[in-house]
Formats: sequence, C-alpha cells, structure tokens
Amino acid sequence: MGSKIEYILIAAIAFVSLLPLGIKISNKSLAPKKLKQKSSEINNFTEFEINSTNLQHTLKAKSAEEINEKWYLKEPNVTTDKIKSLSSKRSIADSNKIEFFDKVVAKKVDGTIYRSEHAIYDLKKKKLDTPKKFTIKRGSDIVRGVNLQYDVKSKVTRAKDVNGTFKLKEKK
Repeated sequence: MGSKIEYILIAAIAFVSLLPLGIKISNKSLAPKKLKQKSSEINNFTEFEINSTNLQHTLKAKSAEEINEKWYLKEPNVTTDKIKSLSSKRSIADSNKIEFFDKVVAKKVDGTIYRSEHAIYDLKKKKLDTPKKFTIKRGSDIVRGVNLQYDVKSKVTRAKDVNGTFKLKEKK
C-alpha cells in the first residue's frame, strides 16, 4: 500500500509541477496575434489633393485596400503639375509617401521618361527616388544608372553609376 501512495504522491507532484507549463502554453495560444486587418477597400477611384491655390496632385488606381494604416494599390497613377504621370503595377502608400513596384514609369511634362522596378515618391517634399537601377529616355538620348534622386520642385536630378548614349546635334 505504501507504493500506491508513493505513486499517487509522485503523480500529484508531477501534475502540480507541469501545471504552470500548461498554463503558459495555453496563454500563448490565447495571446492576440498581430494579424493583417483590412479596414477599407475601394475600386476605380481618383483622389485629388488641393491646397488654397492649386491642385497638388491626383492619384488614380484600379483598386486599393487599407491594411494596418497603409494603402496597397493596384495600377496606381500619380499626376502633379511637373510629372505628367507616375505609374506602376502596384504600390504601398501612406499619408506622406507612395512606394511603387513593378514596371515603374514616370513621364515628365517635357517628354522625359524614367523607368525602374522600384521608386518612392514623397508627396510633401515632391521628390522621386529610385533606389535601384533606372533608365531615362528623352528623345533618342538614353541614360542608365542607380539610385536616382529627382527633386520635382527644383528640377534637379542626381544619380550614381551613370552611363549615357546621346545623339549630338549639328551646329548650323
């Protein structure tokens, strides 16, 4: 009989010692997980940002979903007074920046075309950055490089590792 009491006592001690472990496991499974929570969805829309004197920019997209305070857009297109269009297959936007991915094309009013696979447009500072490879085409001139920075306000373009092909004009 002494051995039965020992077995019961050992089982009770084992149960009591494993009880906190079981509680921790169950608490982990009940803990809230940070899930992507969609709060809004819109299709085929145009957004205008207007200040007291003029139109700042226009944003059009095929569709958009807001998840955790960021907008995920399909086929976005931004128009400003200096950029005729800035488009891509998809983008992620918040209140200050739009990050473009997949076949990014920026067309300036003067006919210059910028192409890249990744670009970031800062809506407040009016700056376009392409942290990866880019191509600029203007007429028959072609420029390639990395890490393009274009300030829309001052019309200044900076880049690294630049190569270009230019057609020289004959002087008359």
